[in-house]
Amino acid sequence: PTPPIMNSPPCFRNASALVALLLALPAIDTIAAPTDSLISYWKFENNADDQAISGSVADNGTWVGSTSYAAGRHGNGITLDGSNHISVPASADVDRAGSDMSLSAWFRVDTWDSNWQCLVSKGEGSAWRIARRGGDANQLSFAGGSGDISGGTVNDGQWHHVVAVSEAGVSTRLIIDGALVATGNGPGIAASALPMLIGENPGATGRQWKGGIDDMGLFSTPLNTLQAAAIYDLA
Repeated sequence: PTPPIMNSPPCFRNASALVALLLALPAIDTIAAPTDSLISYWKFENNADDQAISGSVADNGTWVGSTSYAAGRHGNGITLDGSNHISVPASADVDRAGSDMSLSAWFRVDTWDSNWQCLVSKGEGSAWRIARRGGDANQLSFAGGSGDISGGTVNDGQWHHVVAVSEAGVSTRLIIDGALVATGNGPGIAASALPMLIGENPGATGRQWKGGIDDMGLFSTPLNTLQAAAIYDLA
């Protein structure tokens, strides 16, 4: 039987606690995340360092523009105003070329005043990115090696949770606040030499995020909907 999660820690600020939770969940539509699945993890507790216990390198971020930590969804997070973002150097962890990936993050929209404002990105084309859906007033969009898929209602100044999944050769999936909102095809993510930018798009600059971001984790496996919902339910 599935263990209860109501008494679990209130967030996944402890990477090993999150992995333990995922391993305890049954594999409903794909697989349970292995212990080394969480390869990059940014808590944003007054630094942009990678806190994951696995991964090929330490995927530490560097601020571009002013440093801005503030109250987040769990403890501190970052607040971006359109003039600042975080840059993470290219690595096998963040590139995900030809590989599976799942990215989990808490986010808040403060202002959407331009199209495709970017939560996090490795670039355009067949690279991966999570951003506002064009000029849509409410929806979030994910491209994970294929065309954009979009959904959700997130432009309300409240904290929301996203898990974006790219399963190479199978599908892309967008899960918001624990619910699957969109699926697409999944030919796979292409290589990109660009850095991963949190709050900006390295392949189409000028799409800066305006709002909050907290507890961002990158997995090397495709999380299923139950696993994504479990992270959200830890709030």
